[in-house]
Amino acid sequence: MADPGLFFSVYTAAAIAVRLLAGPLYDRLPKETVLVAALVCLAGCMVGFAAATGPQSLLFLAVAYGSCLGFAMPLLNAVMFDHSPPAMRGTTMN
Repeated sequence: MADPGLFFSVYTAAAIAVRLLAGPLYDRLPKETVLVAALVCLAGCMVGFAAATGPQSLLFLAVAYGSCLGFAMPLLNAVMFDHSPPAMRGTTMN
């Protein structure tokens, strides 16, 4: 791609959109299951980056990558919080 900023803009927009749209679902979904699925999808995106052949495939991967991160990052924090001892939760989140 001639403009790498476009890739980062698209993936950031996808991550923000997922967080806004899926935010209410985070507490109702099984956190560990969705986290593992998002991380597996993220691994698939990494393989896809190696096989990308043009700007269209990179932009599609930017949306998929951003969506996976939009799911994975808040859930990773929530799972870490849930599994931390109560006295260490503040330290874990820091």
